[in-house]
Amino acid sequence: MDSGMQQRPPARASARETVLLGATVLLPARAQGAVLRRPRMARLAARFDTNRWTHRTLARLRRRHGAGPVSVAVPGRRLLLLLAPQDARHLFTTTQATRATQEGHGALLHLAPHFPALTARIHDEAQALLALHRSSGRPLDWDDFSTAFRRVTRRVVLGDAARDAAAIAAYSALALLASHPEHANRVRAESERTDHTRPATADALPLLRASILESLRLWPTPLAILRNTTAETTWHNGTTTPADTAVVFCSTFFHRDVQHLPYADQFEPDAWLDGRNDNTWALAPLNHGPAKCPSQDLALYIAATLLAALLRGHKAFLLLPRRPLAPPVRLPHTIDHTSLRFALTPRSD
Repeated sequence: MDSGMQQRPPARASARETVLLGATVLLPARAQGAVLRRPRMARLAARFDTNRWTHRTLARLRRRHGAGPVSVAVPGRRLLLLLAPQDARHLFTTTQATRATQEGHGALLHLAPHFPALTARIHDEAQALLALHRSSGRPLDWDDFSTAFRRVTRRVVLGDAARDAAAIAAYSALALLASHPEHANRVRAESERTDHTRPATADALPLLRASILESLRLWPTPLAILRNTTAETTWHNGTTTPADTAVVFCSTFFHRDVQHLPYADQFEPDAWLDGRNDNTWALAPLNHGPAKCPSQDLALYIAATLLAALLRGHKAFLLLPRRPLAPPVRLPHTIDHTSLRFALTPRSD
């Protein structure tokens, strides 16, 4: 950059906007928990659909300041809120991988030879879960599902955040599939064509994995991604920030942004398969760029394998909530996964 050029700082949120951001973005996210959800607060957030508040506030901020990033003063520091996919691309591609991430890649490669044994263990847990569901006569609930998921992952180094995010994504995907029979039938046919001893790779169960990614798009965990820049950064509108600036990518805003995603409020798993979501930097269901945690790919594999085992030969019915998660009802921006209840019945056809 020409040292003679005057650098332009990003727009700053007004005092009123800062209060609004605190009330509708920062506080609800903190109350729910960034990844590990607090059940009572998650229920309250779903009741008032607080992620929709977040979306409305950031959309209003973009209308007033334009699509460039906006600087917000919070106690002890400033945060830079991104409002455009171009800036998200710059953030994700220029963030350097950490040592933990590099070690994670090695751990994932080391685990690959053990996939058959892990697949068998997941299948056994799914059968035990189905047997419990049949013998108890009660709906499948979050406690039983998450317990089975933890048993599968107890010998796998995922970390609590990646494990719980994957379990929530799988359970939410089950709700979406139960609410969209046409997609559920395709997923079931896909899983029944696949040898259950094979790992649930992208080529083996593409639609099921896409459905899990879609649940993460609609109801992301984490709600936002925070990174620090490693160098002076010029954003797409020409504004500049110094190194070590804390930057926020608000997943709940970008993932539901109708300005860039025509299907923002719909369940559209095929968009992960037909190229519509390729190179779309507005989407980061499993984080993005070189600092992406590789254990999240492993978590996706476990989630898809478990769901495939549950749906192979069974049909899922969503009992709670009673309001369908399908058109003509608009999908909520916030969901309480702990309140979802299912019936899993053997297929008669």
